[in-house]
Amino acid sequence: NPNITWKIMKENPGIPWILSSFETRASWTDLKTSLRPSSSWTSIGVNPNITWQIVSDNPDLPWNYSALSRNPNMGLENIKKNPEKWNWPYVTRFQNITFDDIVSNPKLPWCVRVIAQLKFE
Repeated sequence: NPNITWKIMKENPGIPWILSSFETRASWTDLKTSLRPSSSWTSIGVNPNITWQIVSDNPDLPWNYSALSRNPNMGLENIKKNPEKWNWPYVTRFQNITFDDIVSNPKLPWCVRVIAQLKFE
C-alpha cells in the first residue's frame, strides 16, 4: 500500500509489516533510518529512488548488484566502470539502453538472447 509510510510503520511496531514492499519504494532518507541486518538488498536495489550517487556514496553497504542491474537509474556510464559486478541480462533489458549503446560498446558482455527479444525504435 503506497499510503503506508515509514513514519506509520515506526509508530506501529506491533504490526508485522512486510518491509521488503516498503523498501522497493521508500525514499533514501527513510531507508537510511530503517536499515537493519535483515534488510532486503534486492528490494532496495530495484527501488527507483536509489541512484548511482547513493550507491557510490555508501560503498560500505551490501549492495545487491543483480538487483541494481534492474534499476535504470544506475546508467550505462557507471556500469561500464565495473562491468563484472552487474547482471548483464538485466542491464541489457534497461529501458534506456539503445541499439547504439550496444553497438558502441561491443566489449561489454551484453546478453545476446535478450538483445534478440528487444524492440528498438
